[in-house]
Amino acid sequence: MQCPNCSNSFDPQMEFCPNCGQKNTDGRVTLRELLDDLFEAIFNIDSKVFRTLGGLIRPGKLTIDFFQGRQKRYVNPLRLFFVSTLILFGMISYYASGRINSFVEREISDIGDSVKRDGYRDIFLDELDSTIATVDTMFNGDTLASTVLDSLGVKMKTQKRDTFEVNVLRMKNITTFEPVTFQVISQDLVKYKLEELPAIYGANHWFESLIFRQQIKLITSPRSFTVFLFGSFTWMVLIMMPAVALILKFLYIRRKTYYIEHLVFLFHYHSFAFLVLAIGLFLSQYWQPLINFLVFGVYIYFLWAMKAFYKQGWFKTFIKYCILNFSYVIILSIFFSLTIVVGVFVF
Repeated sequence: MQCPNCSNSFDPQMEFCPNCGQKNTDGRVTLRELLDDLFEAIFNIDSKVFRTLGGLIRPGKLTIDFFQGRQKRYVNPLRLFFVSTLILFGMISYYASGRINSFVEREISDIGDSVKRDGYRDIFLDELDSTIATVDTMFNGDTLASTVLDSLGVKMKTQKRDTFEVNVLRMKNITTFEPVTFQVISQDLVKYKLEELPAIYGANHWFESLIFRQQIKLITSPRSFTVFLFGSFTWMVLIMMPAVALILKFLYIRRKTYYIEHLVFLFHYHSFAFLVLAIGLFLSQYWQPLINFLVFGVYIYFLWAMKAFYKQGWFKTFIKYCILNFSYVIILSIFFSLTIVVGVFVF
């Protein structure tokens, strides 16, 4: 008999395919079988999740078990870290950053909206000049009509036509750049497409053109930048983990610990920290001081986890803990700055 799933040949008397585990069946599935598979999948997943969460509560236990060969009992460290990161940043986005972003976006959006309004106003003023001339002709130079039209024109033109600065780097040669400032007329943001503006103002080099476009996008569409930047933080934290693990490798260079063990340790610690902070953000709306206690608890957990996993004395562990936290702040600052720079270029 040939397995319909993997095409492997096996004895028709066998209940399952020995190659892929597919059940020997004619293809028909009963409702009971479907429900059995569903409940089995749910409870298997839940038992693994509950064991993982239980292991996370005890500092260092999950990492110790993982490298003692009990990997199948727990959720994959990378998956656990990724999911907990999404949960935390989702919670921040919903509860905390809503207030911050609303203020930042309101302030920046006021600038973008003002620029757009100025552009439409300038177009109106151009049309007003033409209309005044046409109406003046219709009244055959009537003194009263001319006075009214002139007063209207003066009233509407009391505000000068606005421009704003766009600063770019112009490449003089392979290694030399020079700053160049363009005075962009607000009206052009309405009259032309974004892709057309660099050529109109003479920003012809691809790098110069890129900076020109991105600055205008940042001014006119600040919300898209903040959304993009916030979504990038998950990847930023994931990418910076190998750098932090490298610090741990140097701190414990005399111990026979593989680099991957340091990395998994960080995945487990951050998973716990992010889940606790996510819960704290949710509950802090009912009791604000709670988040401060949880942040302090997360720091204590980290010290305790280092002591449990690396099995050194409290003094040595504390010294390495302080060095690691100091290095962590530097690495986080670097990656945060890089994320903003890259975000400006690609959002």
